Amino acid sequence: MARPDPSKAKRVACVGGGLIGGGWAAHFLARGFDVALQDPDPGAGAKLTRLLDAAWPFLEELGLTPGASRARLRVTSDMAEAVADADFIQESAPERLDLKIKLLPQIE
Repeated sequence: MARPDPSKAKRVACVGGGLIGGGWAAHFLARGFDVALQDPDPGAGAKLTRLLDAAWPFLEELGLTPGASRARLRVTSDMAEAVADADFIQESAPERLDLKIKLLPQIE
């Protein structure tokens, strides 16, 4: 199977919305991607909003890609919904082997 062309990626799924996953989500938003962040925590959206509130002014100072917007984010607890139309998947779940063993087949 041929690898997709990275320059044509438009949609990113971020699996895991903690500090690292949230940082990746902020990065991808700043680069103009549509981002679906998946996290089972019901408070993940609020936590990500606080992270973006803190990080966005610095990302603006560094320079946003045209089309970059926090409005391009959606948060879900549903893995299938998050990864269904993703061109790229960034997995940032906690480094626990038992969790990764369950999580990676769900992403697949």
